[in-house]
Amino acid sequence: MFLAVGGFRAVEALSIRIKDLELESKPARVFLRGEYTKTKTDREIFLTDEVTQQLRLWLDYKYRTRRVCFKDERTGKTITESRTPERKQMTYFLLFTNKGLILTVSMMIW
Repeated sequence: MFLAVGGFRAVEALSIRIKDLELESKPARVFLRGEYTKTKTDREIFLTDEVTQQLRLWLDYKYRTRRVCFKDERTGKTITESRTPERKQMTYFLLFTNKGLILTVSMMIW
């Protein structure tokens, strides 16, 4: 859905970072850096409300609080705690299915 609505090429869609998304504006926009486009010029792509909603849902899911269990090496006890991932600079590879579900693989940029 994301690729079709924005008219992205695969490489362009794979280059999008969270900081390139402006989901609060009406309509929502994606900034596409020129280094990844065919014409080597920056572009701004407007998104539909449906795609914007799906992106917001995915981001909320990605940064939800999770229960983490691990074994304390010193005491040998299992420790359970809740953790929420930080919203650091990350590159996301977004894949949309024809039913609107979003699959993702993320890679940390150091």
